[in-house]
Amino acid sequence: MTKSTSTTFLSPSSSDENLAPDNFYLWGYQPHFAVSLRIGAKQLFDRLDERLAPDAFLVAIHSQPNGKAPVVVVEPPHHSVQPSDLANVLSLARESEASIPGTDYAYAEGSKRGELWAETSRKRDFRHRVGTALYQTVAATYTHVGRRVVVSAGRDCGPYFLYTVLSFDQTIRDEYPHLQQGKRESYAITKCLVDAVADQFSRQCWEALPLSFDGAGHVEFPAYEATLRSAAESFMHTPFAACDKFDSFHDGFQIGNEVSSLTYEKAVGRSRLLLCRRGHQNISVSLGFTDPIPLRNYRAVRKILELAGADECLLCDSESVYGLGTVCGTYDPTDEDLFIIEFVGHAKWELKHAGISLMRVEHGVPSLPRTKKRSQQIAETFERLFPESHVYKTSLMRLATAASELSHGAIVIFAEDAEEEAARFGNQATCITPKTLTPELLQQASRIDGAVLAAPDGMCHAIGVILDGAVNPKGTADRGARYNSTVRYVLGHEHPCMGIVVSDDGSIDTVPAYVSRQSRHEIAMQIETLQCIASESPVAQRKLNEQLDWFCSKRFYLSPQQCELLNTIFPDAQTKADGSSAKRVFHAFEPDPEMDDSYLKP
Repeated sequence: MTKSTSTTFLSPSSSDENLAPDNFYLWGYQPHFAVSLRIGAKQLFDRLDERLAPDAFLVAIHSQPNGKAPVVVVEPPHHSVQPSDLANVLSLARESEASIPGTDYAYAEGSKRGELWAETSRKRDFRHRVGTALYQTVAATYTHVGRRVVVSAGRDCGPYFLYTVLSFDQTIRDEYPHLQQGKRESYAITKCLVDAVADQFSRQCWEALPLSFDGAGHVEFPAYEATLRSAAESFMHTPFAACDKFDSFHDGFQIGNEVSSLTYEKAVGRSRLLLCRRGHQNISVSLGFTDPIPLRNYRAVRKILELAGADECLLCDSESVYGLGTVCGTYDPTDEDLFIIEFVGHAKWELKHAGISLMRVEHGVPSLPRTKKRSQQIAETFERLFPESHVYKTSLMRLATAASELSHGAIVIFAEDAEEEAARFGNQATCITPKTLTPELLQQASRIDGAVLAAPDGMCHAIGVILDGAVNPKGTADRGARYNSTVRYVLGHEHPCMGIVVSDDGSIDTVPAYVSRQSRHEIAMQIETLQCIASESPVAQRKLNEQLDWFCSKRFYLSPQQCELLNTIFPDAQTKADGSSAKRVFHAFEPDPEMDDSYLKP
C-alpha cells in the first residue's frame, strides 16, 4: 500500500463491511497518530494523577456505507472496543436526526454557493450527531468498569467521520472536588480541572489530525504544562461566569497568576478575591469604592489587597474590584455562584468554592487540590498493615493533612518494632522520650533532615533518622532520595512497616503504595455470574466480555484457586460464544505474589 500525504481514502479489500481488517488505513500515518495519541494522554494525565489511567484510541465511522468498505474502523485494531461494539452508532445518529430535526438552512433559489453552504452545514451537524452517538455507545460499553469518556469533534477523512476517544477512571476523577452544574444560562461550563484537561486534550487531538493527514508522521502534542495552563484558563471561565457578565469572564487564570506574583513593599499578598454578581444575598459590603478598580490593573488590585482584614475579601464582579466585604448568612453550595481566589504565597493561589479547593496554581502551573480522600487512603493502608491499632487511625488522618501542608518534604515511618529500631539506629538517629506524634511534633521534627520513626500506637521514638536498607527493585531513578530510601527501608523490613513520604510540593506517597481493599463476597458473586453465563448455549459474547473486563481489573486480588477456575471457564466459554460482539484477547490469570488476605474485606 502506498503512503498518502492527504486525506485520500485507502481501502484494502474486506469481506465484511462491518469489520475492518487489521491493515485498514484511512491515511498513511493512521497507526502513528494512534501511538502519539496514547502516549500524549498518558504523559498528560500522569501529571495530574497517574491513577486516572487514561486510554485513547481512534474511531472512524463511514458516513454513507456502500457495502464495499467497513462501516467502523478502530485504531489500534486490537483495542478492547471493537468495530462490532460500535456497529449501531450510525443508526443511532439517524434516529436522532429523525426525532429531533436540526437547523433548516435557507438560501436563495438557484444559488450554487448557498446550496454548497447548506450541504456543508448539514454534514457538519450530522457529523456532530454521529459523535454524540459514538459517545453514548462507548460510555455504555465502559459503564461496568467505571470509565469517563470524552469524544473529540469529528474530522472528515474521505467518506469517513474521524474521532478521537479518550477515557479515564471515573472513581479517581470523583475523588477530587468538582461542581455539579454543567451550564450557566445557555453557556456550558466546566465542573473540574480534570474535565477541563480532558476537553483541552481532545481539542488538541482534533487540531493535530490535519497535520497527520498531511504527512507529519508522529504528531507531537504541546508540552504538558502548556496543556494544563490552557485547561486552567478554560476552567476559570466557570467562576467568572458566576458573576453574570458574559463579556468579562476571560483572563481569570492570568489574573490569578499576575496578582499572586506581585509584592507590595516587598510583602507577599495573602488575601482573597471574591467572585460573584453584585447584590448577591450572601455578601455584606463593608467598604465600597466610588471608582471601581479594573480587575486587569494588576498592580492596583495587588495594592488594594492590603486593605482586606482576616475575614474580609476584595469584592469582584469579574470586571472590576468594587469594594471590601465578607460572606454572610448561609450560602447554598448547590447555587455554585460564589467563588474565592485565595492568594496563599508568592505566585501561589487556589480557586475555592464553599471552602473547598478546586484547583491549586504554583508559578503558573495548575494542579489538582490536595484531598481528604488521600488522607483516608493513608489511614486505610495503616489499618490494613496494623489492624490492632484502631485508636490512632483518626489522628493519622489529621497528621496526613498536616503533612501535605508542610513547606518542605518529610518522611514518617511507622514500624511495629519502632522502639527496638530506634535503639539499633544509634548515632544515625536522635532518640527521644516516647511522645505521641502530633501535627505540631511533625512540624518541629521535619525541620531537620531524616525520618520520623513512630510505633503503630502513635508514639514517636526517634527523629532525624537516616534510613538504611538494601537496594530494592521497587525503587526508581525517577524519584528522589526521600522516596527511594523509604522504599529500601520499608520493603526490606521483616516486621510490618509503613512509610509516608511528603514531597516538597505537598504531594504524598505511601510505601507500600495504596491499594484499595476488595470484597470477598463481590468476587464470589462475580464468579457465580460468570458460571451462569458460561452454562448458556450459546454463550452471550457481550456478557462474557463484561465479565472478563471485570476480572482483569481485579487480577491482583485473585487467589490461586480462583485463577485456575477462571483459566478453565473463559477459554471454554469463548468456544461456545454467539458472536454478538468481538472476542476479547484472553491472557491467563496468575496469582500476584504480593497479594495476601489483608487486601480483602468481607
